[in-house]
Amino acid sequence: MDHLLHPIALTMIPKVGPVTARQLVSYCGSPRAVFEAGKKELLAIPGIGPQITTAVLEQKVLLQAERELEFIDQHGITACSYLDPGYPERLKPLYDSPVMLYFQGQADLNALRTVAIVGT
Repeated sequence: MDHLLHPIALTMIPKVGPVTARQLVSYCGSPRAVFEAGKKELLAIPGIGPQITTAVLEQKVLLQAERELEFIDQHGITACSYLDPGYPERLKPLYDSPVMLYFQGQADLNALRTVAIVGT
């Protein structure tokens, strides 16, 4: 589950949605690399200003993501990053598809027909 720490943390950065998260990963090379990048490197990414750069460098979201992973584990939740092989193929081409998907129970996210209940 440690491979999910950085993708989950990306979703917790203020003012970072799916498009910006993918842009950060694209420029840095991986979700982990985003949090290992320096200030100059982050500011050089188009659309990433001082506010997002500061949030990444402070790394407070990594602590939040660790707590989220504990919650996921305690409640039998499955988490899937857009970089995971099990991420739904129908969502991959969408530029603003969710960075993370969470579900409970058994699920084939690439089944021919699916039904989903989406909520917070």
